[in-house]
Amino acid sequence: MLSIVVALFAVCWLPFQTYNVLQQLVPKINEYKYINVIWFCAHWLAMSNSCYNPFIYAIYNAVENKF
Repeated sequence: MLSIVVALFAVCWLPFQTYNVLQQLVPKINEYKYINVIWFCAHWLAMSNSCYNPFIYAIYNAVENKF
């Protein structure tokens, strides 16, 4: 269960953190035509990570309690 939570955290936050690093290294990235859409999607994915945890805990806790 812990490895799934950590892996999902990494997947959810990776695009947003990649954008933040690229923004510092390549400032011209902010002139890209659809950068607002990309930023919104990456930010939404990062913030949605908190919504997945209760489902993971409920599913895997129920499975672990059966044994």
